[in-house]
Amino acid sequence: MTGARLIATRLCSECKKNAKVNLAHFLGDTMEEIIKQAKEQDLYVPSIICCGQEAFATHYEFFVGKQIVFLIKISDKGFKIIDQSMGRLKSSEQSQKQDFPKLMQEQDAYWKRQSTLFWDGFFHFCKKQWNGILEEMVNHEIAIGLAAVGFDFEELEGLSKSSMVQYVKELPHDEHHDFFVAANKFLVNTLQHDLCKHWSNAKQYQKDYGEKRTNYILLHLPLVEEFEAMRLQAVTMLIPEQPRTGSKVLFRKIQKLESELSGKRVAINHLRDQLVVERQEKDHLEEKLNRANQEIHRLRQKRN
Repeated sequence: MTGARLIATRLCSECKKNAKVNLAHFLGDTMEEIIKQAKEQDLYVPSIICCGQEAFATHYEFFVGKQIVFLIKISDKGFKIIDQSMGRLKSSEQSQKQDFPKLMQEQDAYWKRQSTLFWDGFFHFCKKQWNGILEEMVNHEIAIGLAAVGFDFEELEGLSKSSMVQYVKELPHDEHHDFFVAANKFLVNTLQHDLCKHWSNAKQYQKDYGEKRTNYILLHLPLVEEFEAMRLQAVTMLIPEQPRTGSKVLFRKIQKLESELSGKRVAINHLRDQLVVERQEKDHLEEKLNRANQEIHRLRQKRN
């Protein structure tokens, strides 16, 4: 018999711990049965009291046994499901752009090919300033990272950030990478999705998750060519106005050139498609002409 739980959580602004409440419990012999029950569960956003303060939950957590399977970030625009086990992100929001689903499929495939290099680079960048990076991390991230290297997630949820950070500092060096990837997967996956749709959220990410990590992800996240313009817009928003250097003006010019270049790429693709069609028509006409010539040759031989 397999068990799973759905929990609502929020970070308490007073004690800096994750306050939580159980919403549902699922039982089944297989994961398929559990998932079926979970899909039938009506989701609502409960208020959670902690340290005398009441506020709405910000996340859902779905556990199978003691292993967290995914997080669901709650926002006023819907729910975003960040799959911790597979590293795949799904969203209840659907872009109005007709080609967005196809582009996201291309982005997912590109990310899979490039993710190992990205994580290695991100880890080495953060390892050089380890204490500062740990300071940027929120409790929930640290707890997920520690759970990935063998700690009990539920026990960690009741600890202060300083206590969990001490556990991290005591980890063997060969476990740092696994801790880091698990702890930052939520941030990377969510920022990647938002960057492809809502580039204006970049400053909020800096505020919530720290400048060091946010800036690195924005600059180095592997993106398909069609989303590079979104990265440029995000980076432009993070650059302060510097009248002497004119850096923001420069980035706006680059952004304009990128937009023009994207338009030219569309035109080139259209011409390329048109050329393919014309070549197909030409081949078809040549084939008909060859058949006609063969028929003429046959008739002449028959006459003779």
